[in-house]
Amino acid sequence: MSLKPTVVSIQGHARSGSTILDILLGQSYDVVSTGELCNFYRFAYIEPQYCSCGTLAKDCDFWAPVSAEMASRLGHEDFIRLARRQSNFERHRYLPKHLIRPRRRDPDETAYLEQTVALYQSVLEVSGRQIVVDSSKRPIRLFWLRQLAEAGEIDLKVISIIRDGRGVAWSLKPAWVKDPKVGKQVNYRGRSTLHTSFTWVFNGIENEIVTRGMTSETCRVVRYEDLCADPVRIMEQLARFLGVSPDPMIASVLYPERGLRKGHLVAGNRMRMAKSLKFQPDVEWMEKMPKSERLVFWLLAGWYARRRGYSADGLRLSGDA
Repeated sequence: MSLKPTVVSIQGHARSGSTILDILLGQSYDVVSTGELCNFYRFAYIEPQYCSCGTLAKDCDFWAPVSAEMASRLGHEDFIRLARRQSNFERHRYLPKHLIRPRRRDPDETAYLEQTVALYQSVLEVSGRQIVVDSSKRPIRLFWLRQLAEAGEIDLKVISIIRDGRGVAWSLKPAWVKDPKVGKQVNYRGRSTLHTSFTWVFNGIENEIVTRGMTSETCRVVRYEDLCADPVRIMEQLARFLGVSPDPMIASVLYPERGLRKGHLVAGNRMRMAKSLKFQPDVEWMEKMPKSERLVFWLLAGWYARRRGYSADGLRLSGDA
């Protein structure tokens, strides 16, 4: 069956809450939560990693049929070749070039866009759902999704999730050793607050550029802090935005003891591998982040934080996101 996919693209900096938002949206019976779908070829086929269900993605009872469906749609094309093609078009450094060059498709671009649509179609075909959530968080990927939407090949909704950069910096600071079974897919050395201050601003500006011109009908901005403070209100708003019933999403936050249905996330925050997952706000930075690191962040990124509605004391939100 060939269908026009409805795609929800979640944008934001790493550790801003994209994975938990992906999972919360996936509580709807009309929505399939997939995690960072940009990593499908790598983690489900080339370097198999664990799906959130606990099995290797290549053996997963969801991703294995998705792979077969996609191969059928594309004429059994080599997935390694598909991964290389995707990499050529989704390299971060190419975004400025694509933003300024004339919009005309060449054969390679057409092939890349066709395989992207085929992946979304395959996910919806296997899941039986109407909407696919992709929390890849790549501005360059969103750029291409907008081209597909403008050409009428997908229906696109964008949710940009913003988190106080100090919370992001604190979350990115600890290092860890690779342990795929718990979602640690690579060795990670940790990032300094200095580094995250720059990337947080840069990522925010990139997302503003790529979503420029989108209306409230197709693009929404959500603060992580608002989601934590009033999840019922935020999930009601997002359910209306997507045109689905809010009841399953609201129940998941009103009755946390039931736990969240994780579905099959192919990549994303390591929380997706937890045996029992509940919606639980992460505000540790407010108590544990040293004043010196808060000062570093505010000196470098405070101007942008104010613009996004954050205050220097870290306790008060103001303005619009």
